[in-house]
Amino acid sequence: MDLVKILWVNACRSNARLHAILNSNKHTDLILVQEPWFDKIGTVRSDFDPEGTDTVGTVANPLWDVLYPKYNPGKRCKVVAYRRISSTSFTVTNQLDLASNYHMLTMDIHTNTETFRIYNIYHDTHTTDTGNEPDRASWETRNRSLNYITNLEIDLLVSTVIGGDFNTHARAWSPPDIRQSTWAIDVEEWAITQGLDLLNTPGVPTRRGDRRQWDTTIDLIWVNKAAILDDTFQDLEIDFTALIGSDHAGLWLTHHLLQASNQASNQDWLPPYTIQDAAKDKWINKFKLDAHIPAPTTDPAEIEAESTCLSSYIEDISVTTFEQRKEYSPRGAR
Repeated sequence: MDLVKILWVNACRSNARLHAILNSNKHTDLILVQEPWFDKIGTVRSDFDPEGTDTVGTVANPLWDVLYPKYNPGKRCKVVAYRRISSTSFTVTNQLDLASNYHMLTMDIHTNTETFRIYNIYHDTHTTDTGNEPDRASWETRNRSLNYITNLEIDLLVSTVIGGDFNTHARAWSPPDIRQSTWAIDVEEWAITQGLDLLNTPGVPTRRGDRRQWDTTIDLIWVNKAAILDDTFQDLEIDFTALIGSDHAGLWLTHHLLQASNQASNQDWLPPYTIQDAAKDKWINKFKLDAHIPAPTTDPAEIEAESTCLSSYIEDISVTTFEQRKEYSPRGAR
């Protein structure tokens, strides 16, 4: 198997919906859930506590391993993740020590050729779209949840995708005529600072409004520069049928695994010469001797032709100036 199929969903705290999502997705490898059903799942009793203490958790399924973020007793967990047990082309590390709280879950996905990172985020705004001012407790919840996001530092060297329900309206991605959230600039500045690119098509809704609400774009997928260079996260699909009656769409994304043979061929390529500092002045003098300065132009075809000519000129000078690279011999390696 050369790909990992990922689905982000907002289950709207529905037990039945979450069961249906897990049972209906036969070819999904990872399901990242926001607002899961989270309630009493059992009672732990002991000689010291015969009455027992309630155990809380989310929906279990024999086909899936469930991963929880770090959260404190008494707090409702707002994100969980499921890994299909039969998906054996990768392993998962739940990074509880990296960035994990009841609004955010961080996972490292390991294959034979790479490691990439996934964030599952729920921004708990605790408000409505009607413009009503939230009470003090709701305001604190929203700001605490927002701070979890804006304080998140993304590793530049690890291919990373960040997805979830950001509960934020912004002109950069919302449909026209949607009033911008007061905290939208905070989310946008964080994304810019972290060098993230949004995969959503601006203006395409991910949540359907009722008769009193507009359709909105609040479920978002971002990737960092390392992921863009790898070009392995592809085929974003917004699917309103995936969540079985929810007003949110499911967000599908496919990660194409890096192939070991492709990596080796790219990394093993070397020019037929070795660059020596001692030959620097000689190379510069040769370059200046016959360097061609093209006339200014804005024509794409002319620019492409001059670029090709310059590359060939640099390569020819390097071949005739530097020492030729010796062919590798395994018998000579010790």
